[in-house]
Amino acid sequence: PWQDMVSKIITVLSKSAGGIMANATSFLSKFGTLFTGFIFSLYLLSHKETFIRQLRKVIGAIFGYRITTVIFEYAHKTNQVFSDFIGGQLVEACILWILYYVTMRLFSFPYPELIATIISIFSLVPVFGPITAMCVGAVLILSQDIFQALWFIVYFQILSQIEDNLIYPRVVGSSVGLPG
Repeated sequence: PWQDMVSKIITVLSKSAGGIMANATSFLSKFGTLFTGFIFSLYLLSHKETFIRQLRKVIGAIFGYRITTVIFEYAHKTNQVFSDFIGGQLVEACILWILYYVTMRLFSFPYPELIATIISIFSLVPVFGPITAMCVGAVLILSQDIFQALWFIVYFQILSQIEDNLIYPRVVGSSVGLPG
């Protein structure tokens, strides 16, 4: 019996070893790509001024002074709007954290700090971020009480509508320069 069991374990392990190695290789390949991209982005950021100066020279040589001026006016405006948008998104995330934390404390939901943090971070991801945050929060609360988890979903939808229709347009819209 022991010999049969050991031989079965060895057979299973030898069959699954190829799959394990394939998964490990795939993971290491993806990790290597992400790591290389991260290092490359750090390199670009550390030499940003040099690259911008070189890009200005190349564009100036190709297009001439007048067109280069127009290109860089649009590039500057695009950079400004994008930076303001990111700043508005971060302010919105902070407002969401405070809103959810305070209201979750008022309604005695469990894990208000954790869930408010998850909601504020996931709110930076468009469309699917808030849905995912609600599901994670509901699962966390489900570990305590099923009725509170259902109430959390309703509560989240109500606060989400308030945030989407009142807070977000004013905060992010004003940071970008658009009316709320």
